[in-house]
Amino acid sequence: MESNPASPPASKQKTARASHAVTLWLLVIAGVLAVLFFQTRGTGALEYNVLIDVQGGQVGDSVIVDGKAMAQLIDGKDSGLSGTIARLKLANGKHSVQIGRANGSSASKELDVQGKEYLKFDLAAPPK
Repeated sequence: MESNPASPPASKQKTARASHAVTLWLLVIAGVLAVLFFQTRGTGALEYNVLIDVQGGQVGDSVIVDGKAMAQLIDGKDSGLSGTIARLKLANGKHSVQIGRANGSSASKELDVQGKEYLKFDLAAPPK
C-alpha cells in the first residue's frame, strides 16, 4: 500500500478544536449584566417615597417639612417633569410641607404620607 506524501499519517493529523466563542460571549454578557445590576442597586427610586413637583419654583428653593429644611428644589427634566422637583424620604403620617422661595415668599400644604406620595405646588398661578 502506497502512502500519499502530501498528507501526513493519520496519527499526526490535527483534530479540529471546539470554539469557545459562545462560552466567552455568554460570560461577557453575564459580566455586563452583573455590573449594571450592582451600579443601579440602591439608587434613585429606592431612596425616596415622596415626589414634590413645583411649577413656578426655582432651582435651589428650600423644601421645609414640619419646620425642618429637608431639601432644595432641583430641575425636573431628568424625571420627565417640566418644573422643579424635590425627592424626600418621609415616614408615614401627616406632614406640613413648605416651599421657601429665595424672594422670601413661601407656600405650604399638608401631606398625609401613606407609602408613596406625589404632591404638586403651582407657585406660578395667582392665589385663589
